[in-house]
Amino acid sequence: MSFSSTYKILLLAQLPFLVDCHLKLNNPVPYSKSTLQLDPLRNVAPGSEQSDFPCQSKRIGDADPWIVDHENELVAGEPQTMTWDGSASHGGGSCQISVTLDRQPNADSTFKTIASFIGGCPIDDANGGTHPFNYTIPSEVPNGKATLAWSWVSKLSGQPEFYMNCAPITVSGGSEDTKEFDRLEDMFRVNLPSSECGSQLSSNLEIPNPGRYVTTIDTRALAPPTGSGCAALSQATATESNTAAASSTESATTTTALTSAAPVPSAANTTTTDASAAVTSASATYIPSSAPSTPSIIPGPYNNGTSCTTNGALVCNGPTQFGLCNFGQVVWQPVAPGTACQDGQIVADSNDTDTPTCSPDGSLVCNSSNTFGICNFGHVVFQPVAHGTTCSDGQIMRKRHLGIHRRRTMDHGHHGRL
Repeated sequence: MSFSSTYKILLLAQLPFLVDCHLKLNNPVPYSKSTLQLDPLRNVAPGSEQSDFPCQSKRIGDADPWIVDHENELVAGEPQTMTWDGSASHGGGSCQISVTLDRQPNADSTFKTIASFIGGCPIDDANGGTHPFNYTIPSEVPNGKATLAWSWVSKLSGQPEFYMNCAPITVSGGSEDTKEFDRLEDMFRVNLPSSECGSQLSSNLEIPNPGRYVTTIDTRALAPPTGSGCAALSQATATESNTAAASSTESATTTTALTSAAPVPSAANTTTTDASAAVTSASATYIPSSAPSTPSIIPGPYNNGTSCTTNGALVCNGPTQFGLCNFGQVVWQPVAPGTACQDGQIVADSNDTDTPTCSPDGSLVCNSSNTFGICNFGHVVFQPVAHGTTCSDGQIMRKRHLGIHRRRTMDHGHHGRL
């Protein structure tokens, strides 16, 4: 079965959820909420005539994109909750929360990253829906009026996409100047246009230079962006600050474990890294289903805090742990079941006997009529099919079409709000 065929089957499995069409920001309350679309930004260069970057700045029918329906009062250091409307979460992906001091941002506005979520955002679930996320306005953000942005690169969208919604905020309890704020990383843009720098399909985007506050939720299927324009977009925008923080003997690394009623796969691990010695509390927190224990450090050539040289490179700490080089530091995480870390790559673990085996990679496997999984490095993790569908002979089908075995090609175009 080809990858494209497998993906179309996955789309069919999600059919009951596609009627709500993608996601849009609900809290904090976005600008012009009544006309905000659930769709991603247009896949064109920022500043071009057709571009709606940033924040869906061009609306259908020339609707005003900057109406302040509600002023979101946010206090630095206090937990905030982010929620979304819609249910097509496309298997999660990677998100960033950023802030610009412009109240009506344009293509030249600078958005500074205050939180990055690698994988599992806004949920780690192929069947749709979202989890609420906690985040915090860090002390670097200046007091006063500003604009907060949520950006998202989904995992299972079927085509390169970049979502971005914005909300008006008033910050208190923050900084009285912009010195530290200016040293934060810029928000990372991708798929604008994807021909110059695009995300890899069916992958969790590995955000280059994700900033000081990084929460890793899902370590499976991580992939960097590709394209001739990625190098310029991936350059560190706060080299002086981040290099100093990474080399400081006082730099802090923490692992955060919180709880929620929402289910999350056991392979997901939540690790928050604070690369700044000056900030002691994590600014971004995901809410997983149970409190995972901090992974033990396996004796080997590395320990937490080990220095590294190639930013974004994958490093192995024996076969069962890996880490990504993040501004000169490595934080170890367990590999997913059925895989191993070897020579800077995640590969199939030939010694694993606990996880069901399969072949070929990328194929859809039925465990019963009600459960399915995707073959990944020779192993498969099963999950329930969507309501109204069934798994049979390596295909997801609607129950009323049993015996017909007819495939449908989903139209994933974005032609207005559904």
